[in-house]
Amino acid sequence: MSTISLESATSSFTSRGVPFRRVDANGSWAFEQDGASFRISEPRRLEIRVFQATKAPEFLAFTRDDATLYEPTISFEAAPVYTPFSEIAVGSAQPTPRENLRRTADSSESVRQRVYDPSFLERLNVDKTLTQDDLPLAFYAPYRVGDRLAAFWNRTSGRWEVLAPPEFNVVRFQLTSTLASGSVASAAALYFDSATQTFVDGGLKIDVADFLGRFHGAVGTRGYARRFADRDAWEIFALDA
Repeated sequence: MSTISLESATSSFTSRGVPFRRVDANGSWAFEQDGASFRISEPRRLEIRVFQATKAPEFLAFTRDDATLYEPTISFEAAPVYTPFSEIAVGSAQPTPRENLRRTADSSESVRQRVYDPSFLERLNVDKTLTQDDLPLAFYAPYRVGDRLAAFWNRTSGRWEVLAPPEFNVVRFQLTSTLASGSVASAAALYFDSATQTFVDGGLKIDVADFLGRFHGAVGTRGYARRFADRDAWEIFALDA
């Protein structure tokens, strides 16, 4: 391994397709020689970056034994977010005020990364081999194009993973069985389909419980439920009369 001293604060380089725009003058970085060139060695600390989602979440397809399968982990394409170097006053006695440093998402496709949420299906209580019929489950993912989030580089899986996934603890639902006061009923979780402007069953089946003992409804009744960690159950807090 070699150490290269960067003589200019405007030096830039690329690691895993993501450009580094801020490098301290005379700072030292560890490089490993790869043939006639050098590449940045793996960091010895947790690497965290901010990304902005550029495409909707999805389950990637792959082929095995002539069969089409789907990754059990949801992921989405995202662009790295950084502070443009041109806005940093290098060598100035008066540093640029923090509020003037805007955060920009790199729009070039060459630096976009795929960010994974490995616990998404677990949070939905879905434990099965995914088929094409299960792809609408992606609509329940709490990520939309334009959202910004922190991700870390998992050196074991070799991919960017969401650092603190949003909790999936409130859901719209429609009863698929009759609910009696104080009991439990089957329901289908709904998501909003922007194309049809309607609420749609995406295939996520849940049980909803009347903790308060004051709700009852027929098949087709809609409402809202929240999941609490201590009971790990969907408890109704609103139901259409």
